[in-house]
Amino acid sequence: MDSENLQTMEEALANVPEKLKNWIFGVWKSIAASKKVNPKYQQDLGKVSQKTKDAVKEFYGKNVSKQIIKTENLRHIYERHGRYPKTEIKNRQIPITANIAAAMPDVLANPDSVKKGKPTNKNGYETIILSKKYADGSFHIVNAILKNNVLEVYTAYVWNKEKTEERRLAHGSSISETGSNSAIPLQ
Repeated sequence: MDSENLQTMEEALANVPEKLKNWIFGVWKSIAASKKVNPKYQQDLGKVSQKTKDAVKEFYGKNVSKQIIKTENLRHIYERHGRYPKTEIKNRQIPITANIAAAMPDVLANPDSVKKGKPTNKNGYETIILSKKYADGSFHIVNAILKNNVLEVYTAYVWNKEKTEERRLAHGSSISETGSNSAIPLQ
């Protein structure tokens, strides 16, 4: 897919309902300011894509009914992939910002790729890895765990163009092939 036909981040954000963006921005801002947020509070992330439904059915024999994110998972994303930009840059990843976090529903609604992930260390949940490439060359990855036919976003990160190409070459093919069982480890 050439970059001329890829979506920009501005277009991705425009696809996310205003109420959902505002919730993500608000929680992100509270976490960044070290304010208390209810760790169990969750937000519905919209309709599950047919590509995701089909992949989960193929991988796990389950029907996905919805996708959510909890504030504790947004905290994890902020702490691990947003709070320390220098670390992300050193790892050739793009630090997650509030705007990037707010675009996660677009990755979920319109993934380029849906893969089976490795079970989580914590509780051994089955996982799904959704990804999407944007016009700036960034590759957005969202990992979700499968709990009772609900996908719960667990973490997210963004690779820069160079790291994406390096991963593609290391795997010997495009890392965006839906249906591949090769897993990208949870971060």
